[in-house]
Amino acid sequence: MKNIVTGGTCPECEQDQVSCKYNYFESDDLTIDAWEHRCHNCGWRTTTAYRSDDEDLDTAVDPKVCPYCKRSSVSVE
Repeated sequence: MKNIVTGGTCPECEQDQVSCKYNYFESDDLTIDAWEHRCHNCGWRTTTAYRSDDEDLDTAVDPKVCPYCKRSSVSVE
């Protein structure tokens, strides 16, 4: 599943053309929550993905919340 919404201002070109994209993958015991912020003006992009099988995942991090703009995946599921 994926969902794309307006994500704010680009840190590179300062245009309001950044999109926030959320993807969720599930297979057997593995889940992946993936977030991407991308500027449609200059192409700047940053991504973060959280895997349920990652033993180093900080327990204080909520993989259902975008690490960039803090929107919740609950609003897109």
